[in-house]
Amino acid sequence: APPSFLVHESWKSADATFDLVRRPQAVCDLLPWHIAAGRLRVAARHGYPRPITCAAPRGPAMIDGARWGGYLIEPITGMVPANIAQEDIVAAIVRRVGIAPGDVAKSDAALTYYPSPGGIDEVVNSHFVELTSPLAARPLPTSISGLSTAGQIREFDAQDLLRAAHVGVLPEARLEVNLYALMHRLGIAPDPFIGEE
Repeated sequence: APPSFLVHESWKSADATFDLVRRPQAVCDLLPWHIAAGRLRVAARHGYPRPITCAAPRGPAMIDGARWGGYLIEPITGMVPANIAQEDIVAAIVRRVGIAPGDVAKSDAALTYYPSPGGIDEVVNSHFVELTSPLAARPLPTSISGLSTAGQIREFDAQDLLRAAHVGVLPEARLEVNLYALMHRLGIAPDPFIGEE
């Protein structure tokens, strides 16, 4: 039977057929942020179950035999209708994760990237969302995923997340590149890469 969620299309050239799969709506990453005690703080999704990340060994075996749990720190992501107005994108995702509209000082368009491997027809636009106050940790609603947990939204020190990226803790680069882009936009110099001058 056809998939009920993904959209499958094919593109034919003279000598090959390429299959493309995409989500049914546009994808957007949000990076909520604020400055507290002179430090850049950002909100990200933590603890969304990603069991497929445990399907194959990731790096060398741990000396104590521990296995990676598959609970990741990743950007706040949401799908938005393809025809939604640009100014409504942030409002739609902010509402979805439970940030009060009054807590948003402003939002700015950030990066556009193609994060997926070949065969996946996906472009992601990111937005920086300045918050007026710290964001308390909160669970994400499970109604969208259908899983028993959808993780939570938590605040992190931006530099701590970059250090985590340096040692391979972040699963992919979307959150990392957005952190560097936001720090550049705000005129904040990141700490040196671990082990460098």
